[in-house]
Amino acid sequence: MSESQLLLYRSNILGSDKRVTNYGGGNTSAKVMETDPLTGDEVEVLWVKGSGGDIGSMALDGFATLYMEKLNALKSLYRGVAFEDEMVAYLRGVTDEALKWYFNKPIALLGFGPILRKVADVGVDTTRRASYGVINKVIPNLDDEQFLQSAVYYRSMQITR
Repeated sequence: MSESQLLLYRSNILGSDKRVTNYGGGNTSAKVMETDPLTGDEVEVLWVKGSGGDIGSMALDGFATLYMEKLNALKSLYRGVAFEDEMVAYLRGVTDEALKWYFNKPIALLGFGPILRKVADVGVDTTRRASYGVINKVIPNLDDEQFLQSAVYYRSMQITR
């Protein structure tokens, strides 16, 4: 099993024990080395169980994935609470890059006709707006210590082989 499949396996076991996890509750995450599907390079990826959905029966598509290199690069750009708007802009940039490489480019390669292309574009735009909404709501409410602790927390979840 791959590391992401092992995370799914552990998550499903944890979620199936109703003594410790309510339906739809619980979060799991792991950092794993994976092959980037577009470049073929080995990259560190953070897998995080998204909100909602039953952790006991979820599939791999219930996880959000983030490139750690891009996430860690944001720490060096963060200059404190007075500059939170900058961090929001950086996170929006990361979101836009992810959408470009994982949605827009593959969709373009598939050569959809105009109707399917419009449907795909609406889906990508909806994802972008939802991501921006989360970014706009979360980042302004973090103080310096919370931001740094969240970075430490994500680092502590790293799974090594």
